[in-house]
Amino acid sequence: MEKIHPQVYRLPAPTIRDFEAHSYLFLGDEPTLMDTAFRHLVEPHFVPALKELGLKLSDIARIINTHAHPDHLGGNGVIQAASPQVQILVHEDDEPMTRGPASIHTSAHDMAVILKVLGKEEMYAQREKFIQTVVGDFRVSRFLKHGETIDLGKGIELQVLHAPGHTPGSAVFYWEREGMLFTGDAVQGRSVFPGELPLYFMADAYMRTAARLAELEVKTLCLAHGFQSRSAYNFPVRRGEGAKDFIRESLELAKKVDAAVVTVLHEDIDRNDLVRVAASVMEKLKYDLPVIYSRALGLPLPTLACVRAHLLDRLAEA
Repeated sequence: MEKIHPQVYRLPAPTIRDFEAHSYLFLGDEPTLMDTAFRHLVEPHFVPALKELGLKLSDIARIINTHAHPDHLGGNGVIQAASPQVQILVHEDDEPMTRGPASIHTSAHDMAVILKVLGKEEMYAQREKFIQTVVGDFRVSRFLKHGETIDLGKGIELQVLHAPGHTPGSAVFYWEREGMLFTGDAVQGRSVFPGELPLYFMADAYMRTAARLAELEVKTLCLAHGFQSRSAYNFPVRRGEGAKDFIRESLELAKKVDAAVVTVLHEDIDRNDLVRVAASVMEKLKYDLPVIYSRALGLPLPTLACVRAHLLDRLAEA
């Protein structure tokens, strides 16, 4: 656990492939938790962290989810069981993905959709089983709208800013007084792992989100993962110029991917062959970022999802 502000703590929890999901605890009138990792991580990671502050799961009064992916709301049900009075808040545009594990797996905004496109039935079934394992059942108390303010008490006022791209209902939360921006996965720099593209399913929306966030006065940027960037160290919390540069870099890379996709679409290539299109895109980007390949799929799922997002948006314009 890291104290990043007198009233805000960062709570890391390891998820898969040795990377961490970062949740944030706000100490207002009552404790509020932003994102909850996977459900099996709550007891071994959140409980000890809360204990350091003299708190229990039953003290959590509010959960704010940045979006409806498994590593951000998987623990909601565990906390709701321990704290029945807890209020769970999610942006309204992610409502379809909050109806249980199956609603995530079958959505157009989970990596399972890429496995379905590729005809990887066994991997698609494995993804379904995985989501069922890491996401518990929970009830959303209220769906958030863009522009509203969540008053946590003791001076903590979080402005809700709709930030689609990663999912339709991705949202960021801006504490303007402190210049703190909590972005979940709304902007991702160069992705979680070296050699992969950022994971988003709506390319134009992602670029518009990054452009809008770049206009905010941000002193402290609080990410949900330690995303890659030009920096040698990939911290989940970035401050000062490092915070602003990360947002700009997120937009810059997305624009490069988009330009590469446009170039590929002018080539003699089967647009329905996602792996081939993505491989051609990555060939054009090899001087801008490292490239990693996948034995099982040709390229990693986030890379395929990202290229497909740009591909669909560009084809829709044609």
